Amino acid sequence: MEEQYGGRQPAPAPNYSSSTIPPAALSNQITPAALHNGNTNNNLLSSVAASSSSSAANLNVSNPSSALELIVDFTRPDGQRTRPLLIDGKRLYVDEHYISVWSPVLRSWCIECPDRELILANVQYDHVLELLQAIHPTYKEVDDQTVHILLPLAFDYQMDGLLHRCECFLVTNKLPFLEKVWLADRYQLNRLLSLLLRELRPSHKLDLTGSRYYGLSDRVKVLLLERMHGSNAPEELAEPPVDMEHFLNASDLNFAAVRAKSGRSYYVNPYYLAAWSSVFQDLLCSMSVNLTDDIVCPCTHEELKFFLMAIYPPQLRINETNIGPTLMAACKMESHGLLRKCAQILLTPKPSCLYLYDSHY
Repeated sequence: MEEQYGGRQPAPAPNYSSSTIPPAALSNQITPAALHNGNTNNNLLSSVAASSSSSAANLNVSNPSSALELIVDFTRPDGQRTRPLLIDGKRLYVDEHYISVWSPVLRSWCIECPDRELILANVQYDHVLELLQAIHPTYKEVDDQTVHILLPLAFDYQMDGLLHRCECFLVTNKLPFLEKVWLADRYQLNRLLSLLLRELRPSHKLDLTGSRYYGLSDRVKVLLLERMHGSNAPEELAEPPVDMEHFLNASDLNFAAVRAKSGRSYYVNPYYLAAWSSVFQDLLCSMSVNLTDDIVCPCTHEELKFFLMAIYPPQLRINETNIGPTLMAACKMESHGLLRKCAQILLTPKPSCLYLYDSHY
């Protein structure tokens, strides 16, 4: 039996269609196996083992320039990605645990409708594929084109981690000023809006007759006009911190304890980590079925912390202050996705300035 789900228009609160799950369902407690159609951990670990052997083949090493490229084929099921999503008559296969970490909306649908193919309505196949490539270890970058694809999907599916990535992109990239304001208003990117208002000066001339200005909410129009007439700049909103708080206690989503050779344990979703780490896949395949024992990782306590913060949404922004332990953890955990991300940062020239304000309105 199939279930069909549609998106929602941006609004302060989730707006579910009649066939979706009410917000109260998001807080339902479930056992870890319930997300996988009632399968036991034995079944799941066997599936992980079956898919891990092909992980190396997913690395595109056909030429040196693409040696770091990581490819995941979402069009075919494997040991980890077994839940079909039907979009425009075509299927994409995902790991229920993985998408549940990113989206409480998708998680609620998986819980409510086990053993069913989920039909995603009002979205495009290519757009959903772009979304999956952005949140998986493929770690596809947000750019001028994809930001307009990812934002509405991330907003509808309440993917705060992906919204944060899109906001960071908009803060540091040169898009037209009113385009950024419109996106910040529509998708509730409050930090971006605050930074844009702080950059705005009375001397700046904005096109108040264009479609982007008319598309703004009345609240944001007032803020722009007040700022242009000399009102005080709003306080700058700090970037939300990435910390370890949600790893400290077991939950229905993060139910397995992991630790370094020394230091405290953190609670994680083992199937999510298996998608990021070949070492963790091997550890899972040799574990007992109940997952009650701590899983010991081959890295230091500090490296484990940075590894978890880097792969879990909203995903730590890697920079010169934290790339050392992050890169070491990526090497020790054999995380192709995180290694690729670190390499991209090391090989990319550092921008000399930020482009919050653009003269092209």
